[in-house]
Amino acid sequence: MLKKDWDYDCNASPKMDSEQQVKRKCELVKAMSQEYPVTTLCQIFEMNRSSFYYQSATNSDDEVKHTIAEIAAEHPTYGYWRITAMLHQQGQIVNNKCGLRLIRDFVLGGQMSEKKVSYYRQ
Repeated sequence: MLKKDWDYDCNASPKMDSEQQVKRKCELVKAMSQEYPVTTLCQIFEMNRSSFYYQSATNSDDEVKHTIAEIAAEHPTYGYWRITAMLHQQGQIVNNKCGLRLIRDFVLGGQMSEKKVSYYRQ
């Protein structure tokens, strides 16, 4: 595939944004890397090698949300601090801020226990 073929292939859609173009370039470089050096291909496609080797750090919050749901169902009065501590005990390393964000998004603030009313002085 020559550069002019790539230009036609990648730029055919005017709605393709730069992120999609980079992904498409990476796909092409990966497909052609068996035959040609990656350095040469990246120069031809006018992209950095670091963009080709980049792997996004996808932090899967699904497992953490599932564990938070289990803990919140078992202990409905636990706040974010205790839930985060329970996550640490189970071996899931979660920052307090991240734990708070997930709990706010998922549990919507949790449930609070009723206040104890003292009838001592009336």
